[in-house]
Amino acid sequence: MISPLIFERVILQARKKPAKTVIFSPDREPLTYAALARQIEYTVDTMNAWGIGRNDRVVLAMADRPSFATALLGLCSCTSVMPYDPSASIAEYEKIIKEFEIGTLITDRAYDSPAIAAQSLGKRLIHLKPGMISGEFELTGGQITNCENPGYAHLDDIALIISTSGSTGPAKAVPLSHRQLNLRNQHVSDSAELNEEDRYLCIMPLFHAHGLILGVTTPVAVGMSVIFPGDFEKETFLRCLNSFKPSFYSGSFTHQQTILNWVIKQPN
Repeated sequence: MISPLIFERVILQARKKPAKTVIFSPDREPLTYAALARQIEYTVDTMNAWGIGRNDRVVLAMADRPSFATALLGLCSCTSVMPYDPSASIAEYEKIIKEFEIGTLITDRAYDSPAIAAQSLGKRLIHLKPGMISGEFELTGGQITNCENPGYAHLDDIALIISTSGSTGPAKAVPLSHRQLNLRNQHVSDSAELNEEDRYLCIMPLFHAHGLILGVTTPVAVGMSVIFPGDFEKETFLRCLNSFKPSFYSGSFTHQQTILNWVIKQPN
C-alpha cells in the first residue's frame, strides 16, 4: 500500500530512483529525490531541535521558489505550515500572526514585512539561505530548546494552512490535514492522468492552492519533476520550454493571455 504521507512518498522515491530529478530551475543544478529526502530530514531535525514540532504553526514567506517548495515539504512533515505572499504588508502579516496563532516565521531575507511583523509581535524569526543547488537551503536563527511534539507528522495532523484567493468572497485560510492533502493530490493526479515521467512547468505563485497543490505536493506524491522558471517573463519561459521539455503547464487567465501575445508576436 502506498503511504498517504507525502514525506514517506519522497523517501520511497528516493530509495527507488535516488538520482531522478525532482526540481529543475535555470542556472542552478537540479535537485534529486535523494537530495530532497535529505533536505526534509534536515528540516525536521532542525525544527525539532529548536522546539518546533507537530501542529505548531509556521508561516513560510519566500522569494526563491525552489527553496520555497522544498522548505514547505520539510515543514509540513513536522509542523503546520502556512505559505504566504512574501510581498504582503507588515499589517497583513501582523493580522495573520494574531488570527492563526502563528509562533514562527521563516523567510529568505528578500522581503522586510515578515521579519518586521515577527519582531514586533515577539515571534520566532528563522532565516533560510538558498543554496547553489535548486531547492537546497540552510536554516539559521533558532535556539536549542525542548520540543513538546517532536518527530514526523501523523496522518490527521494539520499539514498546510492555505490562503484562498478571495475571488468569490473574502480571502480566508483553509487548514488541510495530511489525510485531506493526500485526497487532493490523488484527485489532481487522477484528473490530469499524471505519472512519474511528467514534468510540470510551474509559473503560478506557491502561496495559493493552485500553485501549491499542482506545483509542489501533487508532483512529489506522484514522483514526477517540477520546473521553476523564477520570474514569469518571456525569455525565461521559452528557455524552460526548450531546455527542460515540460509535458504541461498551467496558469491564470492573465498568464495564458500573456503567453498567447508572445506567440502572436513571435510565432516561431
